[in-house]
Amino acid sequence: MLSKHHALTLIIGLSALLYLTLVLLADRHAVLAVLERMNATTLIVIFSLSLFNYLLRFLALAMLHDRFGSQVTALATHALLSGRLHSDRDPR
Repeated sequence: MLSKHHALTLIIGLSALLYLTLVLLADRHAVLAVLERMNATTLIVIFSLSLFNYLLRFLALAMLHDRFGSQVTALATHALLSGRLHSDRDPR
């Protein structure tokens, strides 16, 4: 039986693989042409910034959950991640 951590890692990996497959199926030649024009450093910077963005979103969501607890809704999460949530008013 997989632990929750291993199951989550597997799901993320499979999702990334599915995404890559769908992108390549959509227009393999264009995607490969763009990748050939980029050097390894550029790709590493792009992927690092993307991971940093996800880390910031995770931290923002964790702070929202800490502040509002179980009152976190999909709408509030969307508002926070899109930058539309202003925390100067307490919703209680």
